[in-house]
Amino acid sequence: MTLNNRVQTGSLKKQAEVLLQSNRLPEARTLYTQICQIDPRDINAWFVLGAINGWLGDFRASEACCRKAIGIRPDLPEAHFNLGMALKDQGRNEQAAASFREAIRLKPGYAEAYNALGYVQTITGAMEEATGNYRQALRLKPNFPEALNNLGNLLRDQNKLEEAVACYQRALTIKPTYVDALVNLGSALSENGRLEEAASCFQRVLQLQPNYAEVHYHLGNTLRGLDKLDEALASFRHAQRAKPGYADAIGAESLVLQKQGKFDEAYRRIQPALESGTLNATVAVAFAGLGKRVNRQSDAVALMERQLAQDNLVGEDRQKLHFALGKQYDAGGAYEAAFEQFRRANSFYRTRFDREEHKNLIDRLMAVYSPEAKARLPRTTIRSDRPVFIVGMPRSGTSLAEQILASHAAVFGAGELNDINQMVLSLPAMLGSSRRYPQCVTELTREKVDALTQGYLEKLVGLSADAARVTDKMPHNYLHLGLIELLFPDAHIVHCVRHPLDTCLSIYSQHFNTFHAYAHDLSDLGEYYRQYRRLMQFWRETLSLPMFEFRYEEAVADPERGIRELVAFCGLDWDENCLRFHETRRTVNTPSSEQVREPMYTRSVGRWKHYETFLGPLIAALEVA
Repeated sequence: MTLNNRVQTGSLKKQAEVLLQSNRLPEARTLYTQICQIDPRDINAWFVLGAINGWLGDFRASEACCRKAIGIRPDLPEAHFNLGMALKDQGRNEQAAASFREAIRLKPGYAEAYNALGYVQTITGAMEEATGNYRQALRLKPNFPEALNNLGNLLRDQNKLEEAVACYQRALTIKPTYVDALVNLGSALSENGRLEEAASCFQRVLQLQPNYAEVHYHLGNTLRGLDKLDEALASFRHAQRAKPGYADAIGAESLVLQKQGKFDEAYRRIQPALESGTLNATVAVAFAGLGKRVNRQSDAVALMERQLAQDNLVGEDRQKLHFALGKQYDAGGAYEAAFEQFRRANSFYRTRFDREEHKNLIDRLMAVYSPEAKARLPRTTIRSDRPVFIVGMPRSGTSLAEQILASHAAVFGAGELNDINQMVLSLPAMLGSSRRYPQCVTELTREKVDALTQGYLEKLVGLSADAARVTDKMPHNYLHLGLIELLFPDAHIVHCVRHPLDTCLSIYSQHFNTFHAYAHDLSDLGEYYRQYRRLMQFWRETLSLPMFEFRYEEAVADPERGIRELVAFCGLDWDENCLRFHETRRTVNTPSSEQVREPMYTRSVGRWKHYETFLGPLIAALEVA
């Protein structure tokens, strides 16, 4: 290269570096392109130009620059790494993996290359290899937030939610404003039923990026799960302002309005999308929920069928549509077609139920709360008969029982509170114990028990300061009745019971998150129910708490008798409004929101008989003759 060229490139490099530092990437690219043309052997210029092209999204140009750099110096690991990134961004994952492996061969301590290799292996389904590479990246570079985030995503996909949460939290300790990790942490917490914490994560993201439409949408869904429906509506509307025409948020807004009983408004909200021919799963599901009310059931079915015929529909959207379409077929008596839709919907869940681990949990609960062991545990000194815990399997009548009680003038229906589950999750940390729940219960002190009791009772006061009773209808609190007995010895327990086959079929035909891993396989469902039945029998025999069995079939056969017995059990004077529970205007944020707005009916009793041909694995697992 001539002296004149050296002078010229030196001047251009200084200008280009200033532009690069000022993040003026297009102008910097122009200058680095000129430098490479003047001196085609300038490896650093090719290297930087490749990186700039990648940042600007021109991945083919980035690839070409990286190959130029490698041609000049084949042993430069960073050039192979950047080539891998350019190939990854083009979806050429196998070639990208080869480039990352070459970078590692040239530089064995290259943590970033191990992380990137793990990422493309995750995409191609090589999960075991990906896990090993993420962990190697973290051995080389322990404070590597991107590797922690990627490992968290892989663990979350494997339903190892607690491990995933730990990865995201560690990443955020290192990099508190790491938006991707915050979003992923919120999603993992939500899937694990920790909705208050999930909402807090999404709110932190929105403090950093106020117009992040998708996070407004995620926050809305989380708030909907917390029964904070007005706040959920506000979030969905924020999402639409940030992203006009955001169909998922429009459909979700309609679904919330339906939960609030505002059916006309819910239909008006999705009408423009329907008229414009928008194909969106959430809009279609919202339409399906309104089809009968607006006399457009066949249109709703046709829309869902048309969407399911698309090749580019993502798995989660397909799942939602299969569930909704199955319900429409069921309503029309097409039971074989309905079951096929439920089967397809459940096939999308990647998580599997660990039967042995769940059985072990039941064994541990029965050991920790055996009469002998329980006699040694501390009990609260704070007494209150306000809490009414409505428990049982999902889809067993818990929403109906709560709606009846919430129609009483002296009762506040709080819905599904997550507080008891949150206590269970936080108990080891609260006690400074290395043992998980329930074994750590033996380390409780009376002061800790009183603190837990007081915290929950204060939550109830915040929900309703003057109600004589407040209902908590989290069905899975049946797992925690031993702890509830220690904390609330004057509470009332309403145990909802329904025919096991009707219960399990209803669960199988509903969309449940991965927290309910047992719900997606008929044999798993049967095994879960058997363990539930075993634990409930143990509680009946050992609990000192009063427990009323609200039997669904008996209640719908003789509503007044069942309602009167339920009200009397809760220590309440009679209120005629309880007989007219379907007229009570309150938010019901469960799949039963439609049913509790109608008088009791018997059409759901024995529903399983329509599907008996398909329920062999469930019947076998339940050991029902």
